Amino acid sequence: MLDILNIPHADPINLPLTQGFGFPLIITGLYLVFILKLGRWFMEKRQPYQLRGILKFYNLFQVAYNGIYVLTAVTIILSYRPYRFSCLAPLPLDHEAKHWEYFLGYTYYINKYIDFLDTIFFVLRKKYKQITILHIVHHAAMPIASYLTLRVNGYGGMPAVVCMANTFVHTLMYSYYYLSSQYPNSSKILWWKKYITKLQLAQFIGILIHIFWTLQQEDCYAVSVIMIYKPYKFSCMAPLPLEHDGKKWERILGYAYYINKYIDFLDTIFFVLRKKYKQITILHITHHAAMPIISYLTLRMIGYGGLPVSFVILNTFVHAVMYSYYYLASQNPNLSKSIGWKKYITRLQIVQFILGLSHIFWTLQQEDCNIT
Repeated sequence: MLDILNIPHADPINLPLTQGFGFPLIITGLYLVFILKLGRWFMEKRQPYQLRGILKFYNLFQVAYNGIYVLTAVTIILSYRPYRFSCLAPLPLDHEAKHWEYFLGYTYYINKYIDFLDTIFFVLRKKYKQITILHIVHHAAMPIASYLTLRVNGYGGMPAVVCMANTFVHTLMYSYYYLSSQYPNSSKILWWKKYITKLQLAQFIGILIHIFWTLQQEDCYAVSVIMIYKPYKFSCMAPLPLEHDGKKWERILGYAYYINKYIDFLDTIFFVLRKKYKQITILHITHHAAMPIISYLTLRMIGYGGLPVSFVILNTFVHAVMYSYYYLASQNPNLSKSIGWKKYITRLQIVQFILGLSHIFWTLQQEDCNIT
């Protein structure tokens, strides 16, 4: 499993903080220690810092940083026209616009460390309610994900366009933060606040759609950041050959998911021990009883990996969201009312089910594909 640490660098350039996993892991670790332990200990007997001047400068800096990034990226794309939209592969090392790919990739990566200040300022101002699990996971994951992208994919290509969309949203977001902090009663001119979250979701969905579309293109390796071993043809996701480098990962993912279906039995056992019998519906029992058997049959008939991987990814993502809600609600019963995304969990489960079935039926239409 530790082979992932030895992934070769896709690009020969050697810039600070990109030489190995040590830098992003150490810096992110220090960030987590501060916001979860040291920072709160430091502020325990202190009054919250106001930081008005610092926040004003910080928000303006982020607006300028992200805004200049977007303008630069758009100018480069319009001037050099370096990419084919259906296959956004990194440019060759000798391309005249390659230095701009280095600039965009590296400045985006560095900004993910600067973003740590969002949480640090929350701690210093004792705004602990703002530091949600989603906030922490997002900020801690982004530097590592960005580093992996640079290492596996290289500078430029599809990630450059993804970064451009993300920095555009960040420009609007930090503009709102600045205006709302300077003009607290300006709600009328900040009517567009409600669209920021929607824009973030639209950006995320758009990126995923483009990635899946790119996966359909033949002879296109622009999404190696998503699939390090490039193991599957999305329209016919057959299990890898036994000698493939990524086979061990198929076994790890398949077996870990299978074992987790037995661990899920604890959901019902805990309901019984707490006498929450109304929660134990026929659908609940059928689902939990069937999943280990279905998972076993899948491993036996199809093997490890292949088509089931796409369903497993969707299902475990939904479970991560679902158990995050359970955790938050159990720690503070009054919090359940304020967790606005609770109502979307069931919808997410339904969407996951529809997407999984749609992909299976689509796969059945492909010629010379016998994996189902």
